[in-house]
Amino acid sequence: MMERRRFLRVIYQAPVTLKQGDLTFPAMVRDISLHGMLVHCEAPQSLSTDTVIEVSLQLPDSDVEINLIANIVDLKANILRLKVDHIDLESLAHLKRLVELNMGNDDMLHRDLDHLMDQDS
Repeated sequence: MMERRRFLRVIYQAPVTLKQGDLTFPAMVRDISLHGMLVHCEAPQSLSTDTVIEVSLQLPDSDVEINLIANIVDLKANILRLKVDHIDLESLAHLKRLVELNMGNDDMLHRDLDHLMDQDS
């Protein structure tokens, strides 16, 4: 089967907060890329796949917070696949650094950044 993913994901586990409307859920990131993330959530059935979700990732031992808006691509059991819809420049810089530190391959990171820029054009 052909791999459709354009962005390399890195395994990264950290707590994250998901917010949709008046609902707020604690969750756990399982892996992350510049374009999306896989998240484990205990009560995802209350989330609507038709509405964007606000994601806040507080980096451990830091005051850095990555904030983004995402779409739910898939929801199975307690696993959410999220695709980044909007991210501010500061959060993108922090996300880039997070992926860079966990990827260990600058060439792959630059390829992912090129793909991200192409999508915005």
